[in-house]
Amino acid sequence: MRQLIFLVAIVGSLAMPTPRAAAVVGEAIWTQVAKLPVGSGPGQVTYESHPTGGVGRGPQAFTVAPDGSIYVLDSMQRRFHVIRAGQSEVATVLVPMTEYPIEIQVAPDGTIWLLDTDRVLHVTDDGTLLEANPLPTGMVATDVFRFGGFGAAPTLWIHGYRQLLVNALPLHANVRADLADKTGASVGGLESSTGKRWVARTDGPTIVFRAVGRPERVVVTPNTFFATAQPIAFDAAGKIHVSVQDAFSRGGVVTVEETIRRYGPSGELEGVARVPTERFVVSPHRIAEVSGTGTTFVMVPEATALVIYRVELGTTYRTSVARTTASRPSAKMLAKPALYGFPLRARDVALQRAQAMNNTNWNWHDTYNKFSDGTSRPADVTGTPPSQIASATEGTPLMGIPYTWGGADTVQFADGAYSHSDGQPWTSWDGADGALNKYYPGDGPLVGKITTDCLPGQYYSWRCYPTGAMSGTAGIDCSGYVYAAAGYSSADGLKLPTYSLNGTPGSQYAGLEAGLVDNLQPMNYFVRLDGNHVFYYEYRYADGNGISTLEATTDFPSWPGQGARQSSRNLRDLQGQWSHRSWWSYGQGDSYLTAITTQGTTPACMGIRGQMVWYKFSTDGTRPVTLTGISGGDPDLYVVEDHGSAGPSTILVGSSTHLGTQNESVTIGRSGNFYAYVHVYSTQGGCVWWTINW
Repeated sequence: MRQLIFLVAIVGSLAMPTPRAAAVVGEAIWTQVAKLPVGSGPGQVTYESHPTGGVGRGPQAFTVAPDGSIYVLDSMQRRFHVIRAGQSEVATVLVPMTEYPIEIQVAPDGTIWLLDTDRVLHVTDDGTLLEANPLPTGMVATDVFRFGGFGAAPTLWIHGYRQLLVNALPLHANVRADLADKTGASVGGLESSTGKRWVARTDGPTIVFRAVGRPERVVVTPNTFFATAQPIAFDAAGKIHVSVQDAFSRGGVVTVEETIRRYGPSGELEGVARVPTERFVVSPHRIAEVSGTGTTFVMVPEATALVIYRVELGTTYRTSVARTTASRPSAKMLAKPALYGFPLRARDVALQRAQAMNNTNWNWHDTYNKFSDGTSRPADVTGTPPSQIASATEGTPLMGIPYTWGGADTVQFADGAYSHSDGQPWTSWDGADGALNKYYPGDGPLVGKITTDCLPGQYYSWRCYPTGAMSGTAGIDCSGYVYAAAGYSSADGLKLPTYSLNGTPGSQYAGLEAGLVDNLQPMNYFVRLDGNHVFYYEYRYADGNGISTLEATTDFPSWPGQGARQSSRNLRDLQGQWSHRSWWSYGQGDSYLTAITTQGTTPACMGIRGQMVWYKFSTDGTRPVTLTGISGGDPDLYVVEDHGSAGPSTILVGSSTHLGTQNESVTIGRSGNFYAYVHVYSTQGGCVWWTINW
């Protein structure tokens, strides 16, 4: 069946203006090539407003065809717009069989490939379906960077630096296990146009790309310690184009600076441009494209229009990264949280409890679809179940505590007749004596209901927002998950509201100000400023691509599988919407603002992967910096320069990253002031010990 194609003239929006001169010599030159207004009509792109302010979702990607035509993915409307090279009309093509597509690519034969929520679609240029391939289990659409090069079919570039052939996808893909691989041994690499395969891994503050089995290396040096780097594309000459995201704190919220960079095959930086993320009102899945000839294009979703630019990369850019000039942490950073008489669990215990909620196995029973008074789950949209259980039938095995907005599981695990774990450990959540079956096989708390104020026709459950706490339901929500993992409780035994996690002073003060994002430690958390979501930071992926999070999610903005789960996010997702907080005080070594200044034996007692312990010292350079007597945890050693009031540099002086408990050593070879930090790579309970000398 052919889908309807709209043709709309957009007067003046598709013209190719004369390139403007750079504001500063050497900066990139941006030339507008297309502009699509915001709206729901033909030739327009649709944003979805968040009810408490800001934009929830919108266009997720675009691509440039071999003939120069631009294809924009209008994800909310399940369609794409085609802007033919040299023409002044926009063709709008509906693809109604999609749910929320996030990637698009044009094949050499002119057909279109789309990445949807849980499958890959191949359609004609008028939207007619040619084939559909489901994604492997264990994998979601956001695990994919983009479509890779074409043979008989495209590949999917996925996290862990693997590529999967679209028409030969495996039944299962353990993507996150590969992400956790420090050595990179399990990855095959992303293939460039010249046939070389490339992988990457984080090396201290840098991200290093290397060609598999070849000497070529590209070293990406971000401006902050909390940064990621993701490949955009390889051009016909084999040059690698990379998106670098630096996260820092400004005014108490997370700000992200994104740059597009091109590196030659030998690793030399050939061009750079700073993306104006401050103008973004939504964070697309992919914002940049590179044509086969190496021309860079960038998509900027502004408030009133989506604008596409052709970018001539420059040799310099004006950074917006704000580094601290403070010589010591604020009083809030060192304060003790008010615990209302309940013990706050250690970071490693909180991690274990969060993972227990993520990994709880249970079986769905149809009786879980009723309230205790026998009322069935409402059939209208306001009763839409979380996607985790939407298709479950009698006996379906499930994993993860289900999601219920307003779920209030806390340290006591007995917060009322319909407590979400009813005094049972999460490992006994199902079964004859488990938390759910305490009230079954009779009717009981409805499992996984979402309190909503949905409007008719809003078929995505994450579009529905809370109108208040609910009773008679079983599950856990985002703040309940964070409170339950930490063992934190308010005076009345219930969780505090999510907004309290932002550290509001007074009797409800819960979160500690965590300071700069550079000082991020595992099991710190991020709170959305509108109070609608909170999640734990777990660690930065070894391949430099984004962060692993622990959360109970409502599929916001595009993560399927509601419930307690591990997820992944890019840093742009945090842009201007989140604040960085911690339950735990920052002690000596937890931040470069509290760096340890003496040599000797140091314990790292968070007991979890990703902890960073900071040191500050002066040396004449005659002796190396060494780690000896390592007890476990696979720590790695990094040394950077001291930039005085600006703190440590992100330029790596040296690193030592052996596996296991081998000694680590970095030779400096010159006198000066330096910072060193030890990164504990592996997850291990209890303290990890080492002795440091310089």
